[in-house]
Amino acid sequence: MKTYLIVGSESSIAKYYIENYISRTNDKIICIDIRENSNHYSNVKSFKFDVKDNESYYNFINYLTNSNLKIDNVIFSIGSNPMKNFFESTIENFKQTIDINLISFFILIKKIFRFLNPQCSIIAIGSQNSIVGQNDRIDYSTSKAALAQLVKNIQLDFSKYSDKDIKVNCISPGFIATNKNVPIQKYEIETLLSKNINNKYVELYEISQIINMLFDDNINSFKGANIVIDNGYTIK
Repeated sequence: MKTYLIVGSESSIAKYYIENYISRTNDKIICIDIRENSNHYSNVKSFKFDVKDNESYYNFINYLTNSNLKIDNVIFSIGSNPMKNFFESTIENFKQTIDINLISFFILIKKIFRFLNPQCSIIAIGSQNSIVGQNDRIDYSTSKAALAQLVKNIQLDFSKYSDKDIKVNCISPGFIATNKNVPIQKYEIETLLSKNINNKYVELYEISQIINMLFDDNINSFKGANIVIDNGYTIK
């Protein structure tokens, strides 16, 4: 039995992984999202709050404490992509995106560290935009690049200052084929795909397979990595 903490559980990546890769009978799932949770299963405990708000964790932390739960695997799949350029984005827009995509991860790990099992895997969902720049992503790209760097530094600090064997990694997908993507103009989709080696989207099952690999207790060499899965977009 494993205990999974899924933060941003209503994201396409998280929902796909929950539906297809977590046992309905043997595992425990804790879901956090700012939206109503749609995973109505007996093994799911849901919380609705804003993880970037330091004061909103009270009920969640009480639940972990009173249930005497230890967390085995964490997916952090929260992200805001305003799709703004430098001239459109305001200072408040920029700060808000950094708060959601970056600072909320730091706050979350601070809050849950004492509840992590001695052997635990944490995965942050990043973006190919952490590697390369792109038009109209001034807020998003910056936050995702910083997230990948934060993962590296957290891994180093955990390895030096903690006795727990915690793997902290980032998965950075390219453009994903889902029905819930933020509406993007057809010409932009074609431009994104034209930069991929095989002119294809990234599929949710591919990301889930990487998540499964990083959650495997027998695979320990991925630590502080930023695994880019983008059909070759960032190598050109």
